[in-house]
Amino acid sequence: MRKTIILTALLVLLTAGAGRADTVEWKIDPHHTVLCFSIQHIVGQVEGRFEKFGGVVRVDPDHLDQSRISVVIDVNSIYTGVAQRDNHLRTADFFDAAFFPLMRFEGNRIVHLSGDDYEAHGQLTIKDVTREVVMPFTLLGIKPHPLPDFLCTDVAGIKATLKIKRLDYHVGDGKFVKMGMTGDDVDITIFSEMLSNRAGCKK
Repeated sequence: MRKTIILTALLVLLTAGAGRADTVEWKIDPHHTVLCFSIQHIVGQVEGRFEKFGGVVRVDPDHLDQSRISVVIDVNSIYTGVAQRDNHLRTADFFDAAFFPLMRFEGNRIVHLSGDDYEAHGQLTIKDVTREVVMPFTLLGIKPHPLPDFLCTDVAGIKATLKIKRLDYHVGDGKFVKMGMTGDDVDITIFSEMLSNRAGCKK
């Protein structure tokens, strides 16, 4: 039942607000995208990632301020390489995944800084908290997919970074920070390839 609810929520989020005819729709390729994070642990770092997610970016190249981004992440897919730690992160001590199974980012505009550097402005929701964030990203390139099975498909690559404070999103109550076990700052890095059907192309 819970899986059905999650899949329904993903479908609603990713299809909300269908793009206009002059927009280009890019779908995140989950097989060539990594959502990584790192956080301080005593005197070292713990790294992890989320393995289940989906997303759509709708861009009007002439009106980047009207771009829309919808990304949803399955909290239960968290992976740090240690099963005991992953299970603890899913509990009410941190993400409380049983009650808050999804995280999401809803972008409402893209800003071009210079060259290949941009910013995505929007709202990040984790658990019961939604906050405005600005996510810097670099466009790594756009090119036709080289495989014959993907004729008429273009591939775009990005690298995005974001730093947040987990306690701002109620991911923990601060007791482990006070103990010196874990930090509050979380560094997020995203490498993503996105796919788009090339307009006017015929196979």
